Amino acid sequence: SESPNIIYIVTDDEDQMLGSSFPTVLENGTATPLAKTQEVLVNKGMIFENMYIHVPICNPSRSTTLTGRYFHNIRTTNTSADAMHVNMNLVHNSTFALALQSRGYRTGLFGKYSNAMPTYVPLGWDAWLANAGGTYMSPSFQILNGSFIKYINNYSTSVIGNETIAWLDQVSTDAADSSFFVYVAPKACHEPFNPPPWYLDFWNTSWPDHELRSSAWNVSYEIRADHASNIPTQPMLSDQAAIITTGIFKNRWRTLLSVDDLIYDLVTKFFDNNTYIFFTSDHGFHTGHLNMIMDKRHTYEFDIKVHLVVAGPGIKPGSSTSGLATNVDLAPTFLALAQSANFVEEKNTIVSDFLNKTNGHSLLPLLFPDEYQNFTWRSYVLIEYFFNENNTKCVGECNATTVKNDYPYSDANCVTLTVSPNEDCWGPGCTRDCYPSENDQNNFIALRLINATHNLIYTKYKTGSQTEDNITFQDPDFIEIFNVSADPWNLVNLANISTTTSSDYAQLDSDLMAAFACTSADTCP
Repeated sequence: SESPNIIYIVTDDEDQMLGSSFPTVLENGTATPLAKTQEVLVNKGMIFENMYIHVPICNPSRSTTLTGRYFHNIRTTNTSADAMHVNMNLVHNSTFALALQSRGYRTGLFGKYSNAMPTYVPLGWDAWLANAGGTYMSPSFQILNGSFIKYINNYSTSVIGNETIAWLDQVSTDAADSSFFVYVAPKACHEPFNPPPWYLDFWNTSWPDHELRSSAWNVSYEIRADHASNIPTQPMLSDQAAIITTGIFKNRWRTLLSVDDLIYDLVTKFFDNNTYIFFTSDHGFHTGHLNMIMDKRHTYEFDIKVHLVVAGPGIKPGSSTSGLATNVDLAPTFLALAQSANFVEEKNTIVSDFLNKTNGHSLLPLLFPDEYQNFTWRSYVLIEYFFNENNTKCVGECNATTVKNDYPYSDANCVTLTVSPNEDCWGPGCTRDCYPSENDQNNFIALRLINATHNLIYTKYKTGSQTEDNITFQDPDFIEIFNVSADPWNLVNLANISTTTSSDYAQLDSDLMAAFACTSADTCP
């Protein structure tokens, strides 16, 4: 049969628990910045209710997606800051794109590829307009010949959308007998959260007035004391910090309006009975939760849970699945959908070699449950992370001459963008009200477990530097256990309750250590 087309859309830092994606959260009612996406994609496809990111930071997350391998199988020491402990030699020329291309697919990538950009265009891509995230305003992208082109006075999401559509139009005309795979990766809604000028002051009257201020937002030391890493030592949010978190929330939604336009155009133009569309994010986010003003990097539910929506032939419209999924599953899923006799036989070893290295599992049993009625699915997924940098965000006493405050002419680290120079800023140039993102205690491995009797996050921490040596967790410095059913915002660490003993989580620990040692799909959860 004809191999299906595949459109893969991945946003940057788009949360699920705070209301930016799907399923929408009860606290916000029906409010969403992605109303068009909901209409043309979500309502026509399947929502994954339990989609988790394997690594809650950019480059490792994208690298594990591209390779289908867990972080511990592609990590190394002494990398560049942008690589974030990933051995990029195991990534660039070893992605699912090369395997798809060997099956006869036309492949294109438009947008963010990885933070650690190569000096060359990796194998496997027929079209290439890529960067490390770049800027919202006047972005630059690497093209097929390896050079960079700057789109002056243009907005990043619009450039990515327009170039994607132009390439798909060309593929549909010039190679109508070939299937395509396209990877679409807008910067939104990553820091510094700058919306397009045409949505700068837009705010739907049905939308919330501020970020979701759950029971974890700006909480006391007493509540945070039994948490790991920098959480107990975070300051309370100042009045200025609260202004910043609200402004970040609003501008994140405004950046997503441009993503909504992009998805609407892609779906209405290219979604047919031979096309699958995947829509997800590279990790979650926080805005004042557990007193962290902005970012990700942690094992908490709001940082690791993301949306995944899939639509296409055979997928029941408006359906959902509670099966546990992770981004490492996407590569084997794409290859499973792409199975066809229409590829050059001698190149088939590229596909088999790739799949033999993957650690994830095809999501087809969840996407097509009627065809896999007796299939047993996993009950936990593995989360990994290794400390990168403190990434401290200061929001008080900002010097207007040194802070980035020149939107719309360039990206600005500010939330009040309707005045010039911009106001309510953060970053270099600010010296008071400072909030670190993490410290060197924030190396962890975790199991996210969901079964008939338990809904838990079990995490082991070890202080150290992955830059210097591979970190192990046989002798952890700290343990967290959260009952997510009773404690969705991860406030009560059950590991530190006097009635909890090591025997209570012995099986969790055994499963976690086995997952951290796994090397193939046969042994990985």
